[in-house]
Amino acid sequence: MKASEGLDASGRATLLERLVGESGEKDKSR
Repeated sequence: MKASEGLDASGRATLLERLVGESGEKDKSR
């Protein structure tokens, strides 16, 4: 179940990165 959660987290992170990226918060952290 860990592998499945990791994949889900990766997909969610991508969406979050795009949303947060627009804000510029993730861009600064990156």
